Amino acid sequence: MEYEELEMKWKQLHLGIGILLILCAAMIEIGMFFIMDHYRLVNCTTERYFKKYVFFPSGINFGIFIISMMMLARCSEAAKKYIISIFLSLVCAVLMFVHGNFISLYVLPIIPILTTTIYGEYALVTCTAAVSGILEFIIFLYGHWNGYAVEVKQQPESRADFIVGMLLAGSAYLISLIIIWFEKKKREIRIRKEQERILLKQELMEDSLTRIRNRLALQLLFDKIVDQEEFRSYVLAIMDIDDFKGINDRYGHLSGDLFLEKTGDILRSHEDIFTGFRFGGDEFCLYFKETDLKQIKKICSELKREIKGIGGGKLQVSVSIGIAAAQEGVKPKKILEYADAALYQAKGEKDSICVYKEKKN
Repeated sequence: MEYEELEMKWKQLHLGIGILLILCAAMIEIGMFFIMDHYRLVNCTTERYFKKYVFFPSGINFGIFIISMMMLARCSEAAKKYIISIFLSLVCAVLMFVHGNFISLYVLPIIPILTTTIYGEYALVTCTAAVSGILEFIIFLYGHWNGYAVEVKQQPESRADFIVGMLLAGSAYLISLIIIWFEKKKREIRIRKEQERILLKQELMEDSLTRIRNRLALQLLFDKIVDQEEFRSYVLAIMDIDDFKGINDRYGHLSGDLFLEKTGDILRSHEDIFTGFRFGGDEFCLYFKETDLKQIKKICSELKREIKGIGGGKLQVSVSIGIAAAQEGVKPKKILEYADAALYQAKGEKDSICVYKEKKN
């Protein structure tokens, strides 16, 4: 989303560069008129000069701008990049055509080529460079806006300047391709490092056996809750497999590990309801955003049934669960202690669910 917004801003700026180029060219030409007129170098009437070098190129370029805007309103986002880039190439071409006696203007195609590099697309830069190069070549050979321009272009040094301009435009194109290649490589490295960082973070916060979140992840959740500006209700539950040691003793540690894996699978299957954490050994912590204790007890009863059904019920396990609801002004670690106290009571009754009730003095 951020990338699309950034690209949209650049499209607007890219279009603005074209408009600015049109306005600057007109202002420079007006300024040139007064300078040349001061030294009596203008060889035509004021009206003709303004028509030929100000109104005509500005009118053509603004016409191109209006057509481009009409096309931009109807085309896809991908096509807009091409339209804006070609618009800028055409603006430069008009300026080269009208002011052909200034051979130095044949470096103008560098502008659309380099500004297109920002999009990071080889095809777009190549298309812009091709359009700009073809227009520059045609204008130099056949674009004679005034007789003096013809004389200038016939001079050997002018042809050399034109070739230099073409070479500079070609160099700008190659530089653009190199920049895009390096930027793509840098982006790939950044993405790969970000993926590695996310994977490492997942590994650090995920229990390798049950593949649910671990105690570190629970601590980070508690930190997040403490940092919240407003109190938000939640419920913590601690679940313990009663006499889990008996499974290891009767069936072996591999069977015990498999049991814990299956328990993790069950907890992950309910992630839309709660978040499960392996608290330690055979103890698990459940974080509920739902605060209806009656509904939570119902969910816990269903969990007990599913876990006791692991291995077809042959393992003969029981599950005890202690539940505690959050209280405003009480830190999560304290709520966890309340849930642990409720679990202690549930384990005393064995295979039961108990909700923490604060003792009244």
